[in-house]
Amino acid sequence: MLAKNTPALSPTPSGNLTVSSSSARFRSFSAMSGASDGILYRVAAVCGVGSAIILLINAAKRSGLIATTNLTQILAPLAEILALGLIVGLFLSVGRRTGLFGLIAFVLNFAALASLEGVEVVINLVFSKLPMATIVELQAGPLGLAGC
Repeated sequence: MLAKNTPALSPTPSGNLTVSSSSARFRSFSAMSGASDGILYRVAAVCGVGSAIILLINAAKRSGLIATTNLTQILAPLAEILALGLIVGLFLSVGRRTGLFGLIAFVLNFAALASLEGVEVVINLVFSKLPMATIVELQAGPLGLAGC
């Protein structure tokens, strides 16, 4: 098994082998991106921690441990937005090395979180202001149980 920073051999048009370092390719790519990896990791970490804190607040609100206020209603959809920042940061830091599988996983995660964002907006910002009779009527139609 080759070590992580071991140079790779690649054929040239003349048939000779040249030595190239895969770490040099990744270094030049990250240098072109304009942001250092340290900043990317910090932003992704802040997004992940912020998302987790808001999800804990949301779970406490739904279980009745804390009261439902306008602030908790507005904060709830922010958890998915921050989670989107986390998975973008994770993909940019690791996904480049995972190939097609990593890209497919990123796209599926991003689509799922973006869809969940829509559900959170409806539950916390739309349903909270509607009368109960209207909510029941909406849930009886094609909306179904998605609003519960």
